[in-house]
Amino acid sequence: MPAGFQKYKIEKIMQETADTRTFWLSPIGFPCPSFTPGQFFTVRLVDEKGMFKKDEAGKPLVRSYSISSSPFEEGHFSITVKLVGAFTKRLFEMKEWDALEAIGPLGNFCVQEDKMKEVVFLAGGSGVTPFVSMLSYYDKKPCATHFTLVYSCKREKDFILYKQLRTLSHPNIKAVFTLTRAEESPGWQGKQGRISATLIKDACEGRLEGKYFFICGPKEMIGAMQQQLRSLGIEEARIVVEKWG
Repeated sequence: MPAGFQKYKIEKIMQETADTRTFWLSPIGFPCPSFTPGQFFTVRLVDEKGMFKKDEAGKPLVRSYSISSSPFEEGHFSITVKLVGAFTKRLFEMKEWDALEAIGPLGNFCVQEDKMKEVVFLAGGSGVTPFVSMLSYYDKKPCATHFTLVYSCKREKDFILYKQLRTLSHPNIKAVFTLTRAEESPGWQGKQGRISATLIKDACEGRLEGKYFFICGPKEMIGAMQQQLRSLGIEEARIVVEKWG
Protein backbone atom coordinates (compact mmCIF):
# COMPACT_ATOMS: atom_id res chain seq x y z
CA MET A 1 0.00 0.00 0.00
CA PRO A 2 1.19 3.57 -0.67
CA ALA A 3 2.65 5.34 2.36
CA GLY A 4 0.27 8.32 2.06
CA PHE A 5 0.68 11.64 0.30
CA GLN A 6 4.34 12.46 -0.34
CA LYS A 7 6.14 15.40 -1.90
CA TYR A 8 7.25 15.43 -5.53
CA LYS A 9 8.93 18.13 -7.58
CA ILE A 10 7.89 18.94 -11.11
CA GLU A 11 11.06 17.95 -12.89
CA LYS A 12 9.98 18.80 -16.43
CA ILE A 13 6.91 20.13 -18.27
CA MET A 14 6.28 19.25 -21.91
CA GLN A 15 3.59 20.73 -24.15
CA GLU A 16 1.87 17.87 -26.00
CA THR A 17 -1.07 19.62 -27.70
CA ALA A 18 -2.59 23.10 -27.46
CA ASP A 19 -4.35 22.15 -24.21
CA THR A 20 -2.40 19.14 -22.93
CA ARG A 21 0.87 18.94 -21.00
CA THR A 22 3.03 16.17 -19.60
CA PHE A 23 4.39 16.70 -16.08
CA TRP A 24 7.42 14.63 -15.05
CA LEU A 25 7.44 14.13 -11.29
CA SER A 26 10.36 13.00 -9.15
CA PRO A 27 10.22 12.22 -5.41
CA ILE A 28 11.71 14.54 -2.82
CA GLY A 29 13.77 12.58 -0.32
CA PHE A 30 12.55 9.03 -0.97
CA PRO A 31 12.83 6.35 -3.69
CA CYS A 32 10.42 6.61 -6.60
CA PRO A 33 7.62 4.05 -6.16
CA SER A 34 7.51 1.21 -8.65
CA PHE A 35 4.28 0.81 -10.59
CA THR A 36 2.48 -1.39 -13.08
CA PRO A 37 1.44 0.20 -16.40
CA GLY A 38 -2.20 1.26 -16.16
CA GLN A 39 -2.03 2.49 -12.57
CA PHE A 40 -2.57 6.09 -11.43
CA PHE A 41 -1.53 8.64 -8.82
CA THR A 42 -3.83 10.98 -6.90
CA VAL A 43 -2.33 14.47 -6.87
CA ARG A 44 -3.08 17.41 -4.58
CA LEU A 45 -1.74 20.95 -4.82
CA VAL A 46 -0.09 22.72 -1.90
CA ASP A 47 1.39 26.20 -1.48
CA GLU A 48 4.94 27.04 -0.40
CA LYS A 49 3.88 26.63 3.25
CA GLY A 50 2.51 23.15 2.63
CA MET A 51 -1.12 24.26 2.92
CA PHE A 52 -3.67 22.72 0.58
CA LYS A 53 -4.71 24.89 -2.34
CA LYS A 54 -8.48 25.13 -2.72
CA ASP A 55 -10.92 25.86 -5.49
CA GLU A 56 -13.47 28.70 -5.45
CA ALA A 57 -15.87 26.54 -3.45
CA GLY A 58 -13.24 25.98 -0.76
CA LYS A 59 -12.60 22.34 -1.64
CA PRO A 60 -8.99 21.01 -1.71
CA LEU A 61 -7.59 20.72 -5.22
CA VAL A 62 -7.19 16.96 -5.64
CA ARG A 63 -7.34 14.89 -8.84
CA SER A 64 -6.29 11.43 -10.03
CA TYR A 65 -4.25 10.88 -13.20
CA SER A 66 -3.08 7.78 -15.01
CA ILE A 67 0.68 7.38 -15.31
CA SER A 68 1.70 8.00 -18.93
CA SER A 69 5.34 6.89 -18.71
CA SER A 70 6.82 3.39 -18.76
CA PRO A 71 8.21 1.68 -15.64
CA PHE A 72 11.50 1.54 -17.56
CA GLU A 73 11.80 5.31 -16.90
CA GLU A 74 13.39 4.90 -13.49
CA GLY A 75 13.54 7.56 -10.78
CA HIS A 76 10.54 9.53 -12.00
CA PHE A 77 7.20 9.16 -13.75
CA SER A 78 4.87 11.30 -15.83
CA ILE A 79 1.22 12.27 -15.89
CA THR A 80 -0.29 13.80 -19.01
CA VAL A 81 -3.03 16.32 -18.30
CA LYS A 82 -5.65 18.07 -20.42
CA LEU A 83 -6.66 21.60 -19.37
CA VAL A 84 -10.19 21.11 -18.01
CA GLY A 85 -11.54 22.61 -14.79
CA ALA A 86 -10.18 24.34 -11.69
CA PHE A 87 -7.54 21.76 -10.78
CA THR A 88 -5.82 21.73 -14.14
CA LYS A 89 -5.96 25.52 -14.38
CA ARG A 90 -3.92 25.76 -11.16
CA LEU A 91 -1.65 22.90 -12.19
CA PHE A 92 -0.89 24.61 -15.50
CA GLU A 93 0.19 27.72 -13.57
CA MET A 94 2.94 25.73 -11.86
CA LYS A 95 6.52 25.73 -13.09
CA GLU A 96 9.40 23.29 -13.21
CA TRP A 97 10.88 22.67 -9.73
CA ASP A 98 7.61 23.58 -8.03
CA ALA A 99 6.37 20.95 -5.54
CA LEU A 100 3.10 19.09 -5.17
CA GLU A 101 1.92 16.04 -3.26
CA ALA A 102 0.82 12.67 -4.60
CA ILE A 103 -0.20 9.25 -3.38
CA GLY A 104 0.19 6.08 -5.41
CA PRO A 105 0.47 4.04 -7.40
CA LEU A 106 -3.17 2.99 -7.21
CA GLY A 107 -5.63 1.01 -9.32
CA ASN A 108 -5.72 -2.27 -11.20
CA PHE A 109 -6.46 -1.19 -14.78
CA CYS A 110 -3.62 -3.47 -15.84
CA VAL A 111 -2.93 -6.28 -18.30
CA GLN A 112 -2.77 -9.76 -16.80
CA GLU A 113 -0.11 -11.26 -19.04
CA ASP A 114 -0.70 -14.86 -17.96
CA LYS A 115 -4.40 -14.64 -18.86
CA MET A 116 -4.73 -11.99 -21.57
CA LYS A 117 -2.99 -13.04 -24.77
CA GLU A 118 -4.82 -10.65 -27.09
CA VAL A 119 -5.75 -7.18 -25.87
CA VAL A 120 -7.52 -4.29 -27.59
CA PHE A 121 -7.29 -0.76 -26.18
CA LEU A 122 -10.14 1.66 -27.04
CA ALA A 123 -9.22 5.27 -26.26
CA GLY A 124 -10.86 8.65 -26.64
CA GLY A 125 -8.96 11.94 -26.17
CA SER A 126 -6.78 12.02 -23.06
CA GLY A 127 -8.04 8.55 -22.16
CA VAL A 128 -5.08 7.28 -24.14
CA THR A 129 -2.59 8.01 -21.34
CA PRO A 130 -2.66 4.65 -19.48
CA PHE A 131 -2.37 2.89 -22.83
CA VAL A 132 0.74 4.92 -23.71
CA SER A 133 2.30 3.68 -20.47
CA MET A 134 1.35 0.08 -21.26
CA LEU A 135 2.42 0.12 -24.90
CA SER A 136 5.73 1.89 -24.18
CA TYR A 137 6.44 -0.79 -21.60
CA TYR A 138 5.48 -3.77 -23.76
CA ASP A 139 7.31 -2.28 -26.73
CA LYS A 140 10.53 -3.01 -24.81
CA LYS A 141 9.55 -5.97 -22.60
CA PRO A 142 9.47 -9.54 -23.95
CA CYS A 143 5.81 -10.52 -23.94
CA ALA A 144 3.67 -12.95 -25.93
CA THR A 145 0.53 -10.79 -25.69
CA HIS A 146 -0.67 -9.04 -28.85
CA PHE A 147 -1.93 -5.46 -28.50
CA THR A 148 -4.18 -3.35 -30.72
CA LEU A 149 -4.85 0.33 -29.96
CA VAL A 150 -7.86 2.09 -31.49
CA TYR A 151 -7.60 5.80 -30.70
CA SER A 152 -10.14 8.49 -31.60
CA CYS A 153 -9.82 12.30 -31.54
CA LYS A 154 -11.48 15.19 -33.33
CA ARG A 155 -8.46 16.35 -35.36
CA GLU A 156 -4.97 15.01 -35.99
CA LYS A 157 -3.45 17.81 -33.90
CA ASP A 158 -5.51 16.60 -30.92
CA PHE A 159 -3.80 13.20 -30.67
CA ILE A 160 -1.86 13.09 -27.40
CA LEU A 161 1.65 11.56 -27.36
CA TYR A 162 1.05 10.85 -31.05
CA LYS A 163 4.70 10.69 -32.10
CA GLN A 164 5.48 8.25 -29.31
CA LEU A 165 2.63 5.99 -30.36
CA ARG A 166 3.62 6.10 -34.02
CA THR A 167 7.19 5.02 -33.25
CA LEU A 168 6.24 1.83 -31.39
CA SER A 169 8.09 -0.93 -33.20
CA HIS A 170 7.23 -4.23 -31.51
CA PRO A 171 5.65 -6.66 -34.02
CA ASN A 172 2.94 -7.54 -31.47
CA ILE A 173 1.71 -3.92 -31.29
CA LYS A 174 -0.70 -2.34 -33.76
CA ALA A 175 -2.17 1.17 -33.62
CA VAL A 176 -5.24 2.45 -35.48
CA PHE A 177 -6.09 6.18 -35.43
CA THR A 178 -9.45 7.68 -36.36
CA LEU A 179 -10.74 11.26 -36.57
CA THR A 180 -14.29 12.49 -35.99
CA ARG A 181 -13.55 15.79 -37.79
CA ALA A 182 -11.22 14.56 -40.48
CA GLU A 183 -12.22 17.46 -42.75
CA GLU A 184 -10.32 19.77 -40.37
CA SER A 185 -7.08 17.83 -40.84
CA PRO A 186 -5.90 18.35 -44.45
CA GLY A 187 -4.05 15.36 -45.84
CA TRP A 188 -5.41 12.89 -43.29
CA GLN A 189 -5.36 9.38 -44.76
CA GLY A 190 -6.31 7.34 -41.70
CA LYS A 191 -9.68 6.15 -40.46
CA GLN A 192 -12.62 8.53 -40.10
CA GLY A 193 -15.55 8.62 -37.69
CA ARG A 194 -16.15 7.51 -34.13
CA ILE A 195 -15.03 4.14 -32.87
CA SER A 196 -17.79 1.81 -34.03
CA ALA A 197 -18.45 -1.92 -33.97
CA THR A 198 -17.37 -2.01 -37.62
CA LEU A 199 -14.08 -0.22 -36.91
CA ILE A 200 -13.35 -2.45 -33.91
CA LYS A 201 -13.98 -5.57 -35.97
CA ASP A 202 -11.85 -4.21 -38.81
CA ALA A 203 -8.97 -3.35 -36.43
CA CYS A 204 -9.16 -6.92 -35.08
CA GLU A 205 -9.18 -8.29 -38.64
CA GLY A 206 -12.51 -9.95 -37.93
CA ARG A 207 -11.15 -12.09 -35.09
CA LEU A 208 -12.80 -11.15 -31.78
CA GLU A 209 -12.79 -14.45 -29.93
CA GLY A 210 -10.54 -14.55 -26.87
CA LYS A 211 -9.70 -10.86 -26.96
CA TYR A 212 -9.91 -8.56 -23.93
CA PHE A 213 -11.07 -4.98 -24.44
CA PHE A 214 -9.84 -2.08 -22.29
CA ILE A 215 -11.75 1.22 -22.50
CA CYS A 216 -10.65 4.64 -21.25
CA GLY A 217 -12.11 8.04 -22.03
CA PRO A 218 -15.02 10.35 -21.20
CA LYS A 219 -18.06 8.80 -19.54
CA GLU A 220 -20.20 9.10 -22.69
CA MET A 221 -17.52 7.44 -24.81
CA ILE A 222 -17.20 4.54 -22.37
CA GLY A 223 -20.93 3.88 -22.46
CA ALA A 224 -20.93 3.94 -26.26
CA MET A 225 -17.97 1.55 -26.44
CA GLN A 226 -19.59 -0.91 -24.04
CA GLN A 227 -22.69 -0.88 -26.22
CA GLN A 228 -20.66 -1.45 -29.39
CA LEU A 229 -18.80 -4.37 -27.80
CA ARG A 230 -22.03 -5.96 -26.60
CA SER A 231 -23.39 -5.72 -30.15
CA LEU A 232 -20.35 -7.74 -31.25
CA GLY A 233 -21.11 -10.43 -28.69
CA ILE A 234 -18.27 -9.58 -26.29
CA GLU A 235 -19.11 -10.80 -22.79
CA GLU A 236 -18.73 -8.46 -19.81
CA ALA A 237 -15.89 -10.54 -18.36
CA ARG A 238 -13.69 -9.48 -21.29
CA ILE A 239 -14.42 -5.75 -20.98
CA VAL A 240 -12.20 -3.71 -18.63
CA VAL A 241 -13.13 -0.08 -17.97
CA GLU A 242 -11.26 2.90 -16.50
CA LYS A 243 -13.69 5.71 -15.68
CA TRP A 244 -12.80 9.37 -15.16
CA GLY A 245 -14.32 12.79 -15.61
